[in-house]
Amino acid sequence: MGNNNLISQAESAIRNCLNNLSFLSIKEILSEFKQDKVQADLWVKLEGPGSYPDLVVEVKSNGEPRFIRDAVNQLLRYLDYVPNTYGLIVAPFISQRSADICREGGIGYIDLSGNCYLAFQQVYIEKEGKPNTKIENKLLKSLNYPKAERVLRVLLNNPNMTWKTEKLVKEANVSQGMVSKVKQRLDMMEWISVGRSGFQLLNWTDLLDEWQKQYRYSRNKVYNLYSLKSPETIEQDIADYCRENNIPYALTMFSGASRVAPYTRFKRTYAYIDTDIEFLKDALEMKTAPSGPNVTLLLPYDQGVFYGLKEYDGLPVVSPIQLYLDLINNKGRGEEAAQFLLEKVIKAQWS
Repeated sequence: MGNNNLISQAESAIRNCLNNLSFLSIKEILSEFKQDKVQADLWVKLEGPGSYPDLVVEVKSNGEPRFIRDAVNQLLRYLDYVPNTYGLIVAPFISQRSADICREGGIGYIDLSGNCYLAFQQVYIEKEGKPNTKIENKLLKSLNYPKAERVLRVLLNNPNMTWKTEKLVKEANVSQGMVSKVKQRLDMMEWISVGRSGFQLLNWTDLLDEWQKQYRYSRNKVYNLYSLKSPETIEQDIADYCRENNIPYALTMFSGASRVAPYTRFKRTYAYIDTDIEFLKDALEMKTAPSGPNVTLLLPYDQGVFYGLKEYDGLPVVSPIQLYLDLINNKGRGEEAAQFLLEKVIKAQWS
């Protein structure tokens, strides 16, 4: 059952969805309807020429796939008991996957952001593409923390791998509790399959897409600098300095993309370096550049950015997943390079 405020919003959403139909109108909406084995949040009686089914409505406070699948199954049971009815789900937001689940079950849906789908008799209403404007997606937002992201990097960088909790704890360098929380959230989104041998990431495209929407490159501490040297010389100087001083580092953005999936020429060096960058800047004779920098050094917000790095021509580059996240946040050529990387490298690894 939804709370009273949500029930009221659901009723308004149903009226708004149906009020443009000239041949059909709402006769009555009953709250907390009970009849035999049916206990619905709302029961909508329609009127018009001919006979129209009553709408049996489940109101959910969470529109993620696991909750929607349960609601669809519940409605299908109700429809078996009461003839001439049509099942409808109302939630704050219905994701694309949740919408697919409704359609597959022959159930309609309306969300509070303006998306809807109803198909019965002469009625066909469909509106999609409206963004989530009503509530924050707390489920996905909870994955946007450094330790949780470490788990996501491991899953996305190891296609088709089956994971036991203990193995994933060690690989991601996080606690067992963190792995369990991430697993639970991914399971609720129906992005993993769980079996006796462990669990496996299946819907990697949706996970990566949702992550990149929330990922913020600016969480790193960014140093924009200028050097008189060429990008190739700068990268080699950084490599020599970091190796001599045992400092973790890796190329990213266009510096990394030019090696992993060459797309466009670049004249600027980008690298993660986990050290005092002010000291390194002076050691390599670079200067702070408020405008026109040709070197961008990033002090990482978490060590997880280095997971899965690989050497190209003797220089380490962040994993394709980290590279994609960094590039996609850079409008214009960064987005284009990210899509090229996705098509040429990441999808190929998962195929």
